Amino acid sequence: MTLDSYQQRVVAETSRLRLRELAYSDHAELAKVLADREVMHFSMRGPLTNDQTSAFIEANHSLYRERQFGMWAVEQSADGALIGFCGLSPIDLAGKEEIELGYRLTPSAWGKGLATEAACATVKQGINNCCLDSIIAIVASSHPASASVARKAGMSLETTTRFHAWEVDIFRYRRHDDKD
Repeated sequence: MTLDSYQQRVVAETSRLRLRELAYSDHAELAKVLADREVMHFSMRGPLTNDQTSAFIEANHSLYRERQFGMWAVEQSADGALIGFCGLSPIDLAGKEEIELGYRLTPSAWGKGLATEAACATVKQGINNCCLDSIIAIVASSHPASASVARKAGMSLETTTRFHAWEVDIFRYRRHDDKD
C-alpha cells in the first residue's frame, strides 16, 4: 500500500458524506476553509496560514499512525468536494488527557445538518472502531449551533468552565450511554 492510498483511506460514510484520512493533495481546499475568519471564529487558534494548514495535515498523519484516529477530511458523496474536516484528537483538559470531537466546515455547508451527520459518524467510529470509552466536545458557550451538534451526536452537557480564556461548555459521550 502506498502512502497516498493510505492517506485516502475512507473511515466512515453516511448518506451524504464520506470521511477519510487527510491527504497532502487536500492542502489547497483545506487551506481555504481554515483561513476563513468566519469558519475559525470559535477556534482557539483563529484562522490558519498555509504553513499551519500543512502542519495540521502532518500532525493528523502522525495521529493516524499512532492512534488510528485524527481529524478526517469531510467530502460530499455526490461530487467528492472537500467541505472541511471532522474527527478526534487528544487534548489536555485540566491535566487529564481527553479525546475531543472537533470539526470545521465551509460556510456553504452550514445549516444543512452536515456537521451533525459528520459528528455522529465520528462519535460512532471512535466508540465502535477505535474502542474509546469517552469522547468530549469543547464548545464556546456563545456558540449554540455547535452545542446543538454535540447534543445530536449523543453528548450530554457535563460542565461549564474556562478553557484558554474562553467560557466553554464540555459535552461528553460515554460508551456505556450507547443505546446500540
